[in-house]
Amino acid sequence: MNNTLLSVLIGGGLALLGVIITNFYNRKNLRLQLEHQKQMESAKLRLSKLEELHSLLSKYILSSTIQVVGLVTKTFAPLSPTEFNAFLELLRNQAISIGTLINIYTPELKEKFDRLLDLVNELNSLGNDIIQERKPVTLLNEKTRELTQSCYQMLKYIEEKSREQAHLEINK
Repeated sequence: MNNTLLSVLIGGGLALLGVIITNFYNRKNLRLQLEHQKQMESAKLRLSKLEELHSLLSKYILSSTIQVVGLVTKTFAPLSPTEFNAFLELLRNQAISIGTLINIYTPELKEKFDRLLDLVNELNSLGNDIIQERKPVTLLNEKTRELTQSCYQMLKYIEEKSREQAHLEINK
């Protein structure tokens, strides 16, 4: 009976050890799977936000260009403060959304975005001079061109990051 009891205890102990080892590795694999899934979701979210930022910057370029063309074509009429302030308000409102996405998802673009805000402030100053007829309306074109170039630089960077992010997503 001692041999039987000893055999049962050894067999039970080995079975219990097998269950413990199996559970340990199952938990380890589950943690790895969850971490991988979390990384995939994070990558998808970042790609989505990069696409949203790209879209906002594209619209920003388009709307600022259209607005300036509309203002400049009135070269024979004085620049209306109301029209110009509406233009600046549009630029500022759109910049808020762009700035939020840049701060969260592409902080490396913060310096370029700050330059964009500087250009909007320069446009404001220039607009006040134009309204008071100290400078020609056509100067808006030059400042808007700089603003557009700044946006294009950010767009190019976002496109590169989006391609990298999509490539990472495909390879996972």
